[in-house]
Formats: sequence, structure tokens, C-alpha cells
Amino acid sequence: MTGITYDRMVAAQARAAEHAERLQAVLAAKRLGELEPLLADITVATGGHARPLQPAPAPGAASPRQAVWRSWIAVTVIVNVVWLMTWVLSASGPYYYWPMWPMLGMGIPVLMMYLFPDGQGGRGGKGRGQLGR
Repeated sequence: MTGITYDRMVAAQARAAEHAERLQAVLAAKRLGELEPLLADITVATGGHARPLQPAPAPGAASPRQAVWRSWIAVTVIVNVVWLMTWVLSASGPYYYWPMWPMLGMGIPVLMMYLFPDGQGGRGGKGRGQLGR
């Protein structure tokens, strides 16, 4: 709500003093009904400008895909090193290659994230729980 009053001031629809008064009233409001008269005369642009729902990532931060990929690589390296060390230190032939199971268990969701980036999972655009009728 405070962002709406600030946007109005920036759009030159309100003076700084009026903005300060409204801001204090908005912050003091305890119920939604108290906000209605304070914001009734404010117009909100519905054009192509949309605010992001989540804060912008920090510069240089990894995307979720990169983070998942890096996690899979890290687990793959760790389980293979453990497998290799048990094989070398046992002084016998190679053991059953068990690292394939954690690699597959984590690799399938990683692969699905790349194959279906919109999260639809091959359902043809239908949401979860919706049947094609």
C-alpha cells in the first residue's frame, strides 16, 4: 500500500506533504476498510508495467537451473570419489557401481527441468489435477 502512495507522488499526482500525510495514515491503519478512503482517488496504471513478485536476484547470483545443475555435479563427484576410494583401498576388484542410483535419482528431475522449463511436464498445457475432457 505504501508503494501505491509513493508511485502516485512520483507520477506527480500528489505533493510531498500530501504523500507524507497519506503514508502515515496508511501505516497507522489496522484494517483494510481504513485504507479504502485513503486510496480511493489514486489511479493505478494497468498498462504493460508490472512489478515483479520476487525481488531481483543479486548480480552474479546463479539461476535456479544453474544451482540445480551444480548440486547434481557436486553429488555426482562426491559419490564417485567415495566409490573410487572404497575400491582402491579394498585392494580387490571394482565393486558394484552404486553411485548410479543417487546420480539417477537427482538427474531425472534435473533433466525434466531442462526438457520442460515451463513446469508443464508434457501435459500439453493442462495444469495439475486437470483432466483433458
